[in-house]
Amino acid sequence: MQDEIETEEIIKDIFQQGKTCFIPRYQFQSNHMDMVKLASPEEISSLPKTSWNIHQPSEVEVREEALSTGECYGIRIRTLGCSQAVMGC
Repeated sequence: MQDEIETEEIIKDIFQQGKTCFIPRYQFQSNHMDMVKLASPEEISSLPKTSWNIHQPSEVEVREEALSTGECYGIRIRTLGCSQAVMGC
C-alpha cells in the first residue's frame, strides 16, 4: 500500500543500536498474532508475503517469541485502522 509506513529503516536502526527486533506473525483466518524474533535486517525481505503483502515468517517456522524472552519493553505494529474500542479508549 502506498500510504503504509516503510519500516525497513526502522528495523535497520534497531539492529544498529544492538537491540532485538520482533515482527508480527498472524495466523491465517484467526485473530491470533505472535511477535517473533527477526535474525537480521536483511532477513525481512526474504520472508514470504501474506495476502496483505506483509513479510512474515511462515506459521510452521519455529521462532523465539517476544513474550517468552522476558525482555519485551514495547511493541510497535502496523495497523490498517483502530477504533476506540480496540485501543481501549
